[in-house]
Amino acid sequence: MGAGAGAPVGGGHEKFGVLADALKGFKQASEAGFDGRGFDLNEELFTDDVRRELATVLTMAATGRTDHQVVEVVEGDPSMGCMVVTAEVAGDPVKLAELRAQMLRMVEEGDFPE
Repeated sequence: MGAGAGAPVGGGHEKFGVLADALKGFKQASEAGFDGRGFDLNEELFTDDVRRELATVLTMAATGRTDHQVVEVVEGDPSMGCMVVTAEVAGDPVKLAELRAQMLRMVEEGDFPE
């Protein structure tokens, strides 16, 4: 095997490390009551792809299911964040549009539960 054989392409090791750090941080934050501690991450490596993977792993851990999908709050604009939805919602354009509109209203109004 040559050097790097079997290694993920494009900095996969770093992304996996950031994902592992994020999971550890989430655990610490949950143990601290989500008081702002626990998420000291390398923002440069904590990309949208890593955020999506974190959402997927946390959803699988919380629900025990693997059929959820991560979708952008604004389709085609990852800068607005993502959300995890059931496969049924992801497959229903009307329901997905309603959920996206609801999320955008919550963002605009600052109406997030604490």
